[in-house]
Parts: sequence; C-alpha cells; structure tokens
Amino acid sequence: MVLALNLEEMKVVQAHYANPSTQALRQQKGLPADRPTDAELEVIAQTWSEHCKHKEFNAIIDYHNRETGERKTITSLFKTYIKGATDRVRQSLLANGNHWLIKVFNDNAGVVRLNDRHLLVWKVETHNSPSALDPYGGAITGILGNNRDPLGTGIGGRRLLFNTNVLCFGSPNYQQPLLSGQLHPQRIFSGVRHGIEDGGNKSGVPTVNGAIVFDNRYSGKPLVYCGTGGLMPPYYEVSNENGTTQMPTWEKNIQVGDRIMMAGGRVGKDGIHGATFSSIEIDEHSPASAVQIGSPITQKLLGDFLVRACARGLVRCSTDNGAGGLSSSIGELATISGGAEVQLSQVPLKYSGLQPWEIFVSESQERMTLVVAPEQAEGLLQLAQYMEVELTDIGYFTNSGYLAVWYEQQPVALLDMHFLHEGVPQKYLSAEWVAPQWDEPEISAINDYTDLIISLLQRENICSREWVIRQYDHEVKGKTIVKSLMGEQGKCPQDAAVLRLDFDSYEGIAVSNGIIPRYGDISPYQMSAGAFDEAVRQIISVGGSLPNCSPQDGITWSVNDNFCVPDSVYDPIGNPDGKQNSRHWYRCAKHYTIWLRFSTFRLHRARIV
Repeated sequence: MVLALNLEEMKVVQAHYANPSTQALRQQKGLPADRPTDAELEVIAQTWSEHCKHKEFNAIIDYHNRETGERKTITSLFKTYIKGATDRVRQSLLANGNHWLIKVFNDNAGVVRLNDRHLLVWKVETHNSPSALDPYGGAITGILGNNRDPLGTGIGGRRLLFNTNVLCFGSPNYQQPLLSGQLHPQRIFSGVRHGIEDGGNKSGVPTVNGAIVFDNRYSGKPLVYCGTGGLMPPYYEVSNENGTTQMPTWEKNIQVGDRIMMAGGRVGKDGIHGATFSSIEIDEHSPASAVQIGSPITQKLLGDFLVRACARGLVRCSTDNGAGGLSSSIGELATISGGAEVQLSQVPLKYSGLQPWEIFVSESQERMTLVVAPEQAEGLLQLAQYMEVELTDIGYFTNSGYLAVWYEQQPVALLDMHFLHEGVPQKYLSAEWVAPQWDEPEISAINDYTDLIISLLQRENICSREWVIRQYDHEVKGKTIVKSLMGEQGKCPQDAAVLRLDFDSYEGIAVSNGIIPRYGDISPYQMSAGAFDEAVRQIISVGGSLPNCSPQDGITWSVNDNFCVPDSVYDPIGNPDGKQNSRHWYRCAKHYTIWLRFSTFRLHRARIV
C-alpha cells in the first residue's frame, strides 16, 4: 500500500483503534469501531512518514566510537546539534544587540530580518526520489513546491526573489548495467535541468546560482536540492472598525470558526503517496503516479493573488499543499486551533472517479490552504474571481481536538489530533565510528603542464557549466546585480549571486553554496567544515562582511543546511553498514556524502555597481 510504516508503528496504530474509548467514540460517529478507514490509515501514514516527521533525525541513537571506546546516547540529532547550535547562535546574537533571527524550525520556511522594511523568507528542500522516477516532473514540482513554502510562511504572500539549486548525478557517460526501472544518469540529468528551467522561467523567478556534481554513486538516486528566497514586509496593516492594526507577517493565528479555503490547482491522482514513497527505497515497483504534474503558470497566478490578498488583510494565515496534500496542510494548521471539519465533496477535481481518501492525501500541485475569517470570505472570493484563481470553501476550524473529514453526509475520517501528530513512536538506531582506511595517492613527476591542464578541464566536475546556466533566466525581475556569468564577454562564473532588495537603494543579499562530497569518504566533519568554509568565502569574495562582530552591526547571515542519508536501520543481512550510515548522517545515495550550505546576507555599506 506504499504506507512506509514499520511493524512497531503499525502496532501502535492497531493499539489506538483497540482502545475502548476510541471505539466508543467511533461507534457514536458512525465509523468502523475497531479499525481505521482507508482515509485514516493513509493520513496517518503520510503524517508519520520519514519525509514529514524526520524520524531518523529525531531518533534515539546508541553511539559507539570504536577508536576511543566512548559510548553515549544521543536523543535527536536535530535537537542536539542543529537546533542546539542555532540556539547558541541566537544567544550570541542577542548578547550583541543583533535581533535579526525571527523564526526558525516551526513554519514552512525560516525568517530573518534584513532591515526595517524587509524580512527574508528562505527555504531549501529535496526532490530526490521523484526525480529518479520522473526527472522533469520531479524537478519542476520540486522548484514550484519550494516556491510555495515562502509563499505560505506566516500569514503568507511573500514576493519571491530568487531560486537556486544543487544537483548531484551519476556520470552522463555511465556505462554500467542499469537495474530494473533505473533511468540512465544522462536522462535524469537532462530531465532535471529541463524541469528547473520551466519551473523558474515560466513562473518568473530568477535562477541565480547553483552547483552540479557528478559521481557514479549517485546513479541510483540523484540529489535535487531546490532553494527559494522571498521578501516580505515586517507587518501588514489591516483596517477594521477599530482603526488600523499592524499584524506581524511571520505569525500564524487561527480562531475557531475560521473558514478553510483551497486556492489554485485542482486535485487529481498525481502525487498520491508522494510523501510515503519518498520515505522508502526506490525499486521497479515504485509508483510513477507519486510524482506530481507541475503547472508554473497556474502557480504564478496563485502567487500573485496571494501577495495581494494577504496585503489587503483578507487572509488570516496560509500554508501550501505539499506532502500529504490537504491532509497535511489542514492537519498541521488545525494544531493551532485544536481541530477542523473538512467537506471533501466541495474540493474541485481534475476529473471524476477519485475516492475520498485520494482527494484528501493527493499532492497535486499549485495549491494553497488559506485560513480566512468568515467576514472576509466574500471579499477574498471576489478577488480570486478577478485574478482568475479558483478558490473553494471546504470547511472550518474547531477546537474539538479532532480532524473530522466528510464526503457529503458520510464520515470519512475522525483523527485524534494528539495521536496524529505525537503518536508516532520514537525510532532507535545504533551508530558506530570506525576511522576509514585509505592510501595516500602517489603523484608522479609532471613534464607537460599544458596537457595536464587540458585533461583536468575536460573532467565532468571541473568543466564549464555555461551551457546549463544559459538555459535559466537569471535576469527576470531586474534585481540580479552579480549574475551567474559575468566578465567582459559574460562567460566568467561568479562565486555568489547578489540581488537588490529595492530599485532605489544599494542594499542587497548575496547567495552562495558549498558542497565537497568526496571529503566525506575520509572525514564527514572536515567535509562539513569545508563546505561551510566554501560558502562563506564566496560571500566574502563579492563584498560581504562577517556578522555579529560588533553590537548592532546590522549584518545578517543565515545558513540553510540540508542532509541526505541512506537507510540507517542496521540489519546484518539487508543493511550491514547501517551503523556507519547513522554515524555519518551526511552520506547520500549508496556510498556518498554531502553538506549543502546556502548563505544569504545584507550587504553592509557596500555599493552595488
């Protein structure tokens, strides 16, 4: 069923439905007393998927350093090292009077303050599994889906500023036998490049920089990282009978009775099981239907509508319909109010024949869920009609403690909010560190440096990417100052992109990235440090100044880390290197490592020429 639930998780679900109090309530509501409906099981699977819950990142890990004999227990890599490090950075910033870190870890994208007029909303995510099955579809929906995260952060309605990407493929000249259902790396590369082109160019968002890495260990599954940055004002001014109120744009507020409205594209079968399929291994049985069908023009209309609607105060808050579709977007928003009632028969469909559970979990693209005060509903519907965006009222928020779903007069699902979001059992992993063994390379004497340089320049990981870069529009919006290619003839690759914030000022942001996967074969730590160092040096090279060096210096840096890892659950037969995978956590595909850094900042007293 592509549920991606392990045995322990299925037993927890079974026990929940065997609980007498659960059975009594379900019998009262007209639902099967002792088992979940198809919709409930699918929603639980989507919500508990690795894609959504990051169960391995939040696992309890028994760690053993075989070099030193050290043993320790790590409770959540995320809380210990990522959030923990961020909390220490936040305290350092506050101690120096720098208050620019606004929102991290609890919305669709991070938010940092650039100046009194602008906040930067910043997100990077992966679309690896979909791109392995359908390279074009996986990449275009990766770009468009990542665009919607800044659009749906806080109240919503960001003005998107740029796209960026980092891509890892097997060699285009790959000559080894392909597994059943495996696409050739050249085909994956070509399709992904085309998807990025259409995703950015057709929706009017410039693709300003990126990186491409080739290694045959990415031939089974590529890495497709999509990044998007957007700008929003710190406050929206909302007028009512009591005057004008300033609403912080980064906050999400929902009141009982607020309407649930779906805006944008219609729902189809494409994207069903997208979250669960992305949480397990790919094989010849992986469903191609899990990859969504992207429509950048539809999203452009939706984005423009949302910018205007939020600025007018017609939207209380919003989120995108990504992984899990309506089930995830409404399910997550309902945690704020404490519950929701959803009527699936009102949801616009691409075609007839969808089952209620398919409507609820489909990840069909270019859709947003909007929270709307009842008194603002009519005005929002009129604006949507004027801007040619389909908008449908499909329910309302409650404080019942349950996510209740209906199709016409029939109950489809009744899910306890606490069980849905907190009921997944914590994963346990074993990790160990054994220092890798390698031989220092022997470098022979060099007689002809010309031939050596020519040979190096022909290598896949050194040769020019100009023909790829030329396919992407990095000029749209007219704010790209330092472009991907510059110099007298416009052929010189740049270290980082620089974009204006406004047309009437010299303030801007620089965007860079760092990735050195092969370092990880020897030391994941040095790989991580080196990738970070690379990203920082690129920012410095275009005129950036280090932040937090003096009180209230007004220089903003933000770092967006992304991690990919193979199966880290140890099995002596099926996954004998699982303990090493848990330790590294930066390894990608079969035997590979990656650390991805995107750094953005505000140019400090630097004139953009």
